[in-house]
Order: sequence, then structure tokens, then C-alpha cells
Amino acid sequence: MGPGPAKKTARAAGPSSRDRAELREVLGLLGPRLAPHLENLGLELVDVGLAASGHGLVARFTIDKPWAGDAPGGSRSPVTLDDCAAVSRTISILLDELDPGPGPGYMLEVSSPGLDRPLRGQADFERFRGSLVKLRLNRDGKSSRHTGRLELGPLRLVTGQGEVPFSLDMVVSAWLVPEI
Repeated sequence: MGPGPAKKTARAAGPSSRDRAELREVLGLLGPRLAPHLENLGLELVDVGLAASGHGLVARFTIDKPWAGDAPGGSRSPVTLDDCAAVSRTISILLDELDPGPGPGYMLEVSSPGLDRPLRGQADFERFRGSLVKLRLNRDGKSSRHTGRLELGPLRLVTGQGEVPFSLDMVVSAWLVPEI
């Protein structure tokens, strides 16, 4: 007897757009409830994101230690694995309170922003004054990239070719450049 007919394997569907929307809504409600818990742990929320991974969703939380001091770059005290674990437990409890039903399945990821931390908003630009930064700017529909030292009052990047003035509304992306 020869081999039988080939079996068709069903491919598991990825997360639906409804699952994404539902989880985004819950994550949006989480920020204000999470802030006091993070403050008690000596941490701050840098970013919240949602991504697809394999056949599921990943809720990504990026945490950091708040700025302590006037030195360029602020506090360099790193986020520890224990910090991430404590925040992960807190987020899990809060998410269960906000969405007690079965809801969409997701994985939870909590991490530090790393050495090449993104800069988000005026507070980050003030915090990392004097740091080496990579910027992508959009001026009048034209994109440009620059690397240099971040200076304030007014905002500008000091590069080897001179100064590049900019405003926050021109920033497409901004990242610290690790200096080791």
C-alpha cells in the first residue's frame, strides 16, 4: 500500500484587527493607573507599544529610572532585571483588573530603553542635554539625518559641520548614541 493523500495542515491565524484594537484600548487605560506604582518603584514609563509576534500579540513596556541630577544625560543608574520583573507583575495585575474577561491573548514584555534610548518629548530633550544624539528631521517635507551634541535654548544639534537648529514638531525620531 502506497502513501496516503497528503494532509493539509491548517495555518493558525494571527491576531485579528479586533484583538489589536481591544488590547490597544486596554493599554491606553493602563498608563494613568500604572504611573503611581512605577513612581513607588523609582521608575518611569518611557514607551508602550503593541506588536505582532508569530501568531500572537506582544504588549511592550519600556521603563527607565527618572532623571536624577543636573549632569548631562541625567542618572546613569541602569534598570535591573528585578525592576523589570516587579513592573511585569504590577502590569499583569492591573491588566487583569482592566480586562477580566478572556480578551485577546498576548505576551507581556518589560525592558529598559537601552543605551540607544529613544527621546520622546521636551522632558527627554532637557534630560539629555549635552548628550550625543541622532536625529531624523522633517523640514518642509524634506527629511534629513544629523548626529551631534544636543543643546537647548533654542533646541539645536552641534555637529562637526556646525549647528542644526530644530523644533520638536520637526523631529521624526531621536535616539541617544551610546558613548562607551
